[in-house]
This record gives sequence, structure tokens and C-alpha cells, in this order.
Amino acid sequence: MSLVTSAKSSSSGRLRMAIPLRKRWYWREAFRNAMVLGKRELLRTASKILAVSLLISLLTGVSVIQLNGLMSRVMVAIAVDWIPIRFWSWYQPVWQFLVPSMLYACSGTVASLLVRTREFALVASFATVSTLYMLLNLCFLISARASELSQIIQFEVTQWVSTIVAYSIGCFWIRRRRLARLR
Repeated sequence: MSLVTSAKSSSSGRLRMAIPLRKRWYWREAFRNAMVLGKRELLRTASKILAVSLLISLLTGVSVIQLNGLMSRVMVAIAVDWIPIRFWSWYQPVWQFLVPSMLYACSGTVASLLVRTREFALVASFATVSTLYMLLNLCFLISARASELSQIIQFEVTQWVSTIVAYSIGCFWIRRRRLARLR
């Protein structure tokens, strides 16, 4: 029986016994199984996170569009009845960013509840999906040669940043609550 010698010492200072050649298959199989199980978990988790992120971004995007369409009449009525004239110029931009931001923060909270302890990956995948969507919008606007392109690009980028920040706040708020309960 041949032995593989090892120069590593244990915590007690003695030399460890080397692993016999006939037992190497055991360690090789143990590491292979650990790699396969780890890879499967990563693939399963990534697909679940991506699916949740795509679903939430699609549902929230449609909800924001529908809500802005439905609330346009209400927004004008509120502005005429309750908002002083000097604040009308601020009212519409605040409304266009506040309502979607609140909706994205709530959707981040819901997504974080669906995928526990994976908030960082969830925010990263949502940011990727939102970035791709914004780039697609910008390519469409540039190809359509829309008038006042610089203002539209500025609006798109601002909306994109506020969307990602609001979604992140929703995700990390749940993480903070979860960690506070453990203390």
C-alpha cells in the first residue's frame, strides 16, 4: 500500500497521516458531488430570480402605464381644485416620478418576499432588465428621430435611475426587516 505524504501539519503540530491511494476515489466523488449540487443550486436559483425579476418588471411596467393613463384626468382635476397656480409647473413632474417610484418600491418588496435572502441578485437582475428596456426605448426614439431628443433622453435616464433606486429600496427594506427580527 503506497501512501501520499503530506507536509501539512494539524493544529496540534503533528504531521497528519497521508491519504492512501485506494481512498482517493472517495474524495474525488465527494468533491464531484459537491460541485454538481452547488452548480444545480446556482442554476435553479438564478432561473428563479430571473423569472421573478422579469415577471415583476413586466407587471409593474404595465401597471405604471395604465395608472398614468387612468390618473391623467384625476391629475388635472386635483391640480385645478387643490393645487395653487404657482405650483402647477411642479405638480406634473412630481406626479410622474412619485407614483411610479412608489409602485416600483412596492414591487421590489413583493419580489423580495418571493425570493428570500437573494435580494442582491434580485436587484442586479432587475437593473439589467430595466437597462435593456431603457436602451431599447432610446434606440426606438433615436431611430424615429423624435423632436427635442435631448429632453426625452434626459427624462428616460432620470426615470430609469429612479426606477432602480425605488426597486432597490423596496428589496433592501425587506432584507433589513428580516435581519432586524434575527437580532
